[in-house]
Amino acid sequence: MIGVDFECCPRCTGVWLDKGELGALTRSRGGRALTIEIQKERKTEHFCPKCHPPSLLFEGNHSADGEFLLDVCPRCGGLWFDRGEFPRLLKRPDS
Repeated sequence: MIGVDFECCPRCTGVWLDKGELGALTRSRGGRALTIEIQKERKTEHFCPKCHPPSLLFEGNHSADGEFLLDVCPRCGGLWFDRGEFPRLLKRPDS
């Protein structure tokens, strides 16, 4: 089983999850693994905190909730959740 290491930005309180951590976390809650499907991807000006050399993040709408604008690294598959997005995603009835 993959462990989950919440990496939180002390300035904005956003959360970074490495590839596979979201599925491991949601499985550990007794449900099925939650997957993220991003639609309408576009480049951002933000860089992945894990990749070296840094890779530009892409943002897009979550397929199940168009109000979520999530950032994903196309190279390592990590996900960035702005402040409040992660708990809101976990509270969704289908998660």
